[in-house]
Amino acid sequence: MKTNSQTSAIVTVQIKSYAEQQTNGVLSVNPKLMQSLKLRPGATVALAFGQRRAKVNVVARQHHKQLILVDAATAEQLCLQDGLQLNLSYDPKKNTLMLGPLFCILIDPVEHPTAGPVRGMVPFLKAVTRHGQKRGILVFVATPQGVKPQQQQISGWRLRHQTWKAGEFPIPNVCYNRISSRTIEQAPETQAILQYLDRSCHFFNKQFLNKWEVHQLLSRSESLRHYLPETRLYETTADLKDMLHKYPMLYLKPANGSLGRGIIRLVRHGQFISGQYATVSAVVRKKFTSSRQLIQFLKPRVNRQPYLIQEGLKLAELGGRPVDFRILTQKDGNGNWRVTSMVARAAQNNTLVTNVARGGNIYNVKTILPHLAHQPSAHTPQRLRQLAVAVAKELESRLEGTYAEFGIDLAMDVYNNLWLLEVNAKPSKDENSFLGNDRNRPSVRCLLQYVLYASKENYG
Repeated sequence: MKTNSQTSAIVTVQIKSYAEQQTNGVLSVNPKLMQSLKLRPGATVALAFGQRRAKVNVVARQHHKQLILVDAATAEQLCLQDGLQLNLSYDPKKNTLMLGPLFCILIDPVEHPTAGPVRGMVPFLKAVTRHGQKRGILVFVATPQGVKPQQQQISGWRLRHQTWKAGEFPIPNVCYNRISSRTIEQAPETQAILQYLDRSCHFFNKQFLNKWEVHQLLSRSESLRHYLPETRLYETTADLKDMLHKYPMLYLKPANGSLGRGIIRLVRHGQFISGQYATVSAVVRKKFTSSRQLIQFLKPRVNRQPYLIQEGLKLAELGGRPVDFRILTQKDGNGNWRVTSMVARAAQNNTLVTNVARGGNIYNVKTILPHLAHQPSAHTPQRLRQLAVAVAKELESRLEGTYAEFGIDLAMDVYNNLWLLEVNAKPSKDENSFLGNDRNRPSVRCLLQYVLYASKENYG
């Protein structure tokens, strides 16, 4: 991280109209605040909010220390709204006063553009906004349709008194992609907006990951490849036959799948193969008496989208239910990877996957370990953390673009070996996907620490 001698304070913005026309804008600051920021009265500086800049003359006025007065023309130029509480810092090298940072969370399109964001992410968005206010970060939410490159601004919403208020914002310092639909993200119009944001600000977690690409990248790592179950791309029927011959159990997964959708489990028995997959309403079981019958069943699925064939593992179990571990890794206020959340997930009886969205249950890792069918090592939580951080570092170094968060799914087999099952660039923010009180969610604090770090790097 770059060294920075800036001092800062959280201030309230008040917009003031002046009768006389000014060449530059006017910024009125209390003399004590001016002194602590090392500003000279009468100086002309750049006032920055997001990616917007305006020249202002700094004047000393005896009003409340935590109040700054901005003339109406400058406020309009910067999309500043009256009453905002923002961090204010001064960079003498750039002769720039910086408000914020301004942090945008990009979400799926909404049905009613004036109503604000909907769906299960709202508790997370409220938690980010609440913690952002404490740090002087303005958090707002927008959809790709709200981004206007020609005006270099974004129509979005900010939370005010528990209500989403529509407004106009500059291009932010930092933007976080939380679009939850691959179809929406891959649409040409969305891709154009994502490319624009990537050029215009610090934009992270730009896209969903492809399971096959992740497997290939991590397979190149000497230290990580032995944590990967054998995995092949389903290209020909020979691939499936060979894997069925090698392993008694296989998982077929869509390369671009999420939330456990489209996963098929195959188990080889003496004279037949059993198959299992989930629909919206039920778990479906099939019996195949020949490989020809199985291949005919799979054909429409694997022709529709790329599938992977993955070695099935004999996982640790809780009362006959397979268990895996969802570990949230994030970059912190120094740009370093760390684990901020770790939960164990047990599948519902007779189901394929442990995803909470598919009916799985979550548990505290340390609490559940003594109850697993075999006896895991006391060092298991530490091993899980170390492996997750190693995966995050390796993957980030090999992927294009900036990533600051991964949901990493690890598993432990009955021999205490750890395995990497999946990496997700859009880990769930649903309130049912973590343990503990939403108000004290460590991942939110870490996210905002990273926003402060990234905004300083972006200014630097």
